[in-house]
Amino acid sequence: MNAPRFIVAQKGSRPDKTAGIFTLVIDLWDDYHFKTLFTLHYGLGDESKEVGAVKIASLGMVEYDAHTTIPSRFSLLEEPFFSLGQDREYYETLMNLPGGVGPIALRSLRDVARDASLLDQVKNEEVLSTSLLRSIPLQTVATQFRRIIEGHAALTPFNFSYLRPPCADTTPPLSLNFDVVPDSTPPTNLHVMIGANGVGKSRMLRDFLLTASGAKAALGSFRDELKSARLDSTQMPFVNVVNVSFSAFDWGHVATPEPSEFLTVHAVGLSGLASGDLVDQFTESLRVCAEGRKRGRWLAAIATLARADGILAEAALDELLGSGKKNGMSASAGRVFEEMSSGHKIAVLTVTRLVELVEERSLILLDEPETHLHPPLLSALTRAISDLVIDRNGVAIVATHSPVVLQEVPRSCVWTLQRSGDDLRAFRLQTETFGESVSRLTSEVFHLDVNRTGFNQVLRELLTQNAGSAELVMSELSDQLGSEGRFVLSSLEQ
Repeated sequence: MNAPRFIVAQKGSRPDKTAGIFTLVIDLWDDYHFKTLFTLHYGLGDESKEVGAVKIASLGMVEYDAHTTIPSRFSLLEEPFFSLGQDREYYETLMNLPGGVGPIALRSLRDVARDASLLDQVKNEEVLSTSLLRSIPLQTVATQFRRIIEGHAALTPFNFSYLRPPCADTTPPLSLNFDVVPDSTPPTNLHVMIGANGVGKSRMLRDFLLTASGAKAALGSFRDELKSARLDSTQMPFVNVVNVSFSAFDWGHVATPEPSEFLTVHAVGLSGLASGDLVDQFTESLRVCAEGRKRGRWLAAIATLARADGILAEAALDELLGSGKKNGMSASAGRVFEEMSSGHKIAVLTVTRLVELVEERSLILLDEPETHLHPPLLSALTRAISDLVIDRNGVAIVATHSPVVLQEVPRSCVWTLQRSGDDLRAFRLQTETFGESVSRLTSEVFHLDVNRTGFNQVLRELLTQNAGSAELVMSELSDQLGSEGRFVLSSLEQ
């Protein structure tokens, strides 16, 4: 593509409507004696579209020589000039201009958000700090603006609560808060609910879906804590909900709510599908993921899975996108998918469908992803989903029994559900979960009591049968006992 053409117009002039022409209208706004502000417009043929405010400066610019003077016509600004858009909308508008002209325009304007090395070169310039960054934190330039330029969604905070009325007159209401902080470390876009079987985790996810879509069967409501306001289905911070469940029991009888003007609803899973349907679902989804920026997201997600699983790495799934025409790609992808194990099918189909369906401000509801998955693959799937929701500025809520999932998120993103009759309560954990060992999470969070495990009872019975002799028990077991069991056996003998 040829470099776009820019013309400079005086304040009050009408921008050029000619298709493909950018107009920089001079603004004489004074930033502490620096005058660097322009308004950028783009000609569409029948009209001119305002892109937004941009400040242009030059190296060595000082107050007594503070007016930016650039060529009246150019295709590329040369040194010593550099520029910076003044808000998120400027970059979003540029990146959405027809024909992919936005990134080229940023290069032509020597934009410092686009070019990290250029930003580093000018970081000590007085005009940068005094004028170009007057109302913009440097961190915003290096993170949010650059994310938009690279095709990612701009990160925004989410802080919402789910409120559920009491199940009985004698029980309290339930409130679950979900807080997402942009660029936090560790990330906070993925939240987890844990609890014993039957406590209501899957039912809770189901009601999130029903409540978000405004279904009559919904039990609770959502509240936006940033606005201190209760939300109906027309005011949700999300525009898209994707429900993922491969359980054969929990979701099969629940109809997916109808999409509305304000919310799109998708279902990913086994409900009502035959094996062949899964193949078709995968190949059709992959066709969508083969184009545009979804291609890069899919490749990144598959690479995350492949790093944790040698069989997937050997399958070279990334090569499916390079198999030529879409019909040929679908055929080869279908053959590869059919040969996969159940666990591999679930992991690959999940990330493929999510890349296809998850757009900016999406809410993913994921029910027990550990089903059929080897722990390393489960960990990789969790990380791939976390990376995707960060990339698309969304939120995922996962119901799980797995410490492998739990160790991928901080405790501030974990809710533990407990039920006693009709009394359902939720609380935060005391144990930090991110990066914690599976063994500690298993014992302290999931409360696996070794005294109640199956092997412990077997050892008790064997000791009784062998006159309390650990040595005789070991002989009967042919020394087939792990270190934990040996410790327990020694304790029981005493």
